[in-house]
Amino acid sequence: MNDSKIDKLDQPNSRSPEAVLIHALLADPKRAKGLIFTQLPHEVLDLLCDEEPTLLPGSYVDEELQESQTDALFQVNLKAGGIAFIFLVFEHRDRPDPYTPLHLLKCQVRIWENYAQGDPDKLKNLPPVIPLMVYNGEEPWDLPQVSGALPDGKDKHLPHGLG
Repeated sequence: MNDSKIDKLDQPNSRSPEAVLIHALLADPKRAKGLIFTQLPHEVLDLLCDEEPTLLPGSYVDEELQESQTDALFQVNLKAGGIAFIFLVFEHRDRPDPYTPLHLLKCQVRIWENYAQGDPDKLKNLPPVIPLMVYNGEEPWDLPQVSGALPDGKDKHLPHGLG
């Protein structure tokens, strides 16, 4: 990751009025918990501690998508120990972008790169990234979902899409 990308991750995604509003709302840990905990599947919630998530600084969406996507990254504690990231993405488009699943995967890699900060030991035990997409377009969401691996290590996957 080049230095300009790392610098970008330290800045909030504030290119659109939607981003400013969403970040203002999610800065309140109780509101963030309410949104996240009401949208995640029960199989995921059962793995998370019942604590307020911590909003982390930065934006992980591509710069050219910041007009149509707003993101927020939260850290949560797992009941079994360790942490997970919840990557919340708000899609501000009238119709789904067929490249969204690929964009989400690129964002997950950026999150892990930022987490590891070049430390090979951290790469050996990456925390799960649970993507959560909020889409309010007029056309139905008909794209494949990107899944996050369950932190219990079993070969299961988590749905992420919200319509």
